[in-house]
Amino acid sequence: MIKYTHILLLLIVPLFGFGKKTFYNGVDLSYLPKLEAKGVKFYTKEGKEEDLLLILKSYGINSVRLRLWVDHKDCNLEKTLAFAKRIKEAKLSLLLDFHYSDNWTDPGKQRIPKAWLDLDFAALKKQVYDYTSMVLKEFKSKGLAPELVQIGNEINHGLLWEHGRRSVNDGKNMCELLIEGAQATRKILPKTKIMIHYAGIDGVERFYSTLAKYNVPYDMMGFSFYPWHHERNLTVFRNVMQALGDTYHKEVVIAETSYPWTLKEHDQKKNKITNSEDILPEYKATQEGQYRFVKDWLDWLSSKKSHGVGFYYWAPDYVSHKGNTNYNGSPRDNLSFFDADNKPLKVLDAF
Repeated sequence: MIKYTHILLLLIVPLFGFGKKTFYNGVDLSYLPKLEAKGVKFYTKEGKEEDLLLILKSYGINSVRLRLWVDHKDCNLEKTLAFAKRIKEAKLSLLLDFHYSDNWTDPGKQRIPKAWLDLDFAALKKQVYDYTSMVLKEFKSKGLAPELVQIGNEINHGLLWEHGRRSVNDGKNMCELLIEGAQATRKILPKTKIMIHYAGIDGVERFYSTLAKYNVPYDMMGFSFYPWHHERNLTVFRNVMQALGDTYHKEVVIAETSYPWTLKEHDQKKNKITNSEDILPEYKATQEGQYRFVKDWLDWLSSKKSHGVGFYYWAPDYVSHKGNTNYNGSPRDNLSFFDADNKPLKVLDAF
């Protein structure tokens, strides 16, 4: 009888134990190769030098987000592939963030790559499809297929301006470009989930209704949330995310966020956040406040009503250090996951 019981359990367990939806405890580590090249090292609580990926994994981080630029000395295809190899070797999942630009994109800038400037709209659509296909084939051929893909970064007002600006042709151009990227992803990596990324919630209902109008295929709604940029009432922000998930039957993710553990400076580079008025009154700029901020987001996203499946913290690796030009110190060391000695802060216990 014992043998038959064991067989029955083996048949039942997969039905109930392996069907649980993956929750992505994520971080964006796109700065890390540049920081490591500058000699930055990370340590465990005990002071032992360790690979940052392994430190983060030991706390429950299971996914890494990487930005991809078309033609740049950093975050280009070659370097992103090399970093993705490390991520996969650490047995972490990958979120690949297509910027479709040679540099930063956000709600205020969506510059067409220099090599694509002379393309008309029809040719640009083909280029988006071909480029996305080429990139994903490279990842797939090397065994580095991303589990998640972002088609554009913070595309509140569209992408690949001016052709794909959201105000052009009532959003139709923007959606046609998104469709090209999504269709290329579906063809090359049919199991990979597609995220559309929006910063904040101002105007977000109209944005996603435009995507629905033109039948843009995607799986996840990604949101940036920074208290110094976006809606400061967390209940309002979360209610909007939940309502959109309800309306469009999509999963929701915090694709970018960060929060200070101190307002003090640690190097010669002025910090981005130095004023207590920039942060939320319910979360102080302390280790405990940063921990509670992250823990509360994780708890809410993990609840059934939220439709949440992931949380990505932006640049937790961007610690204080010496360097030159833009890397002459860090403007975000007080938003990182590490103290002035590059040892883990309490915030990591939230995962």
